[in-house]
Amino acid sequence: MVDFFSALLHGPVVGSRSPLLWLQIAAGVSVAVACGARTGLLVPEPMDASDVVVAERDAREEDVREEDAFTFADVAPDAQCPAEATLIYITGEGNQLWSFWPPAFQFTLIGTLNCLSGPTHMTVDRNGNAWVVAGGFIYRASTTDATCQQLPTWTTQTGFDDFALTFVGLTNTDTTLYLLSMTDLARFDIVMGTFTIIGAPNVPFSYGGDMTSNGDGNLYFLHDTTPRDLDELNPLNAQVINTYIVAAGAGDHDQALAYFGGLFYAFVNGVVYSYDVATMTTTMLGNAPISVTGAGQSTCVPTSPTDAGAPDVSMPD
Repeated sequence: MVDFFSALLHGPVVGSRSPLLWLQIAAGVSVAVACGARTGLLVPEPMDASDVVVAERDAREEDVREEDAFTFADVAPDAQCPAEATLIYITGEGNQLWSFWPPAFQFTLIGTLNCLSGPTHMTVDRNGNAWVVAGGFIYRASTTDATCQQLPTWTTQTGFDDFALTFVGLTNTDTTLYLLSMTDLARFDIVMGTFTIIGAPNVPFSYGGDMTSNGDGNLYFLHDTTPRDLDELNPLNAQVINTYIVAAGAGDHDQALAYFGGLFYAFVNGVVYSYDVATMTTTMLGNAPISVTGAGQSTCVPTSPTDAGAPDVSMPD
């Protein structure tokens, strides 16, 4: 582990996008870097499906060699992030992986997650790796070509047949995933394989939902109920700090949660909503290209509004 972390922290910087330190990990494991108020409802006319910007992408699958499929992706020093770590990603119908750039409401197909079936949750680390839950297992996936593999350090845990997951750390060497089942919050070290129950939240979570972070160190869980409670949780003790109401359709559907530019994004089936905690307003934005069961982002995404164009995350030649 000493040599591994030394390479991770002190590796050379190459290229303009981000440091490209491609490491092959024998085990196939990468280190992650992955009020009680009631809201008002602001619902403009939803965009027609024809208004959704879907960017076609050259996956260059023929150029991806089998031995390169699970290499460590773009390790960057702390406070730096590769371009692919600055977008939201979604999965769901057809096991597809898409990127989402909210300022332009632009979705880009990355590829199909061929190592799994029926993804239910996902998150992203600060190195641009996606972490996906399917069938009670955790999978690591590339956000440049969707190649993926099952995480060997994870073993199924009682009560965690399905669970939401996210990172909260602000360093590129963060290895702690937070997992939330219908009963308990836990933390899991993706390298060491250690699993620790933190505790049960002080509100019922029996209907399930999805979890993310916004870079403030806390967790945010959107319940799959009507109304949709958005609970802010303390990761140290699983206690609910604040509760907001997101007016994003009826409960009991495909649902996911992400964060970008000061707003939370709720995906209900194929409909996308934004929620502003400051104004406590929900806005219907339009339709995603698939019915979304998992969404997530790293703590590298912007935390304030931006009108910048989507970053270039095309695969290197």
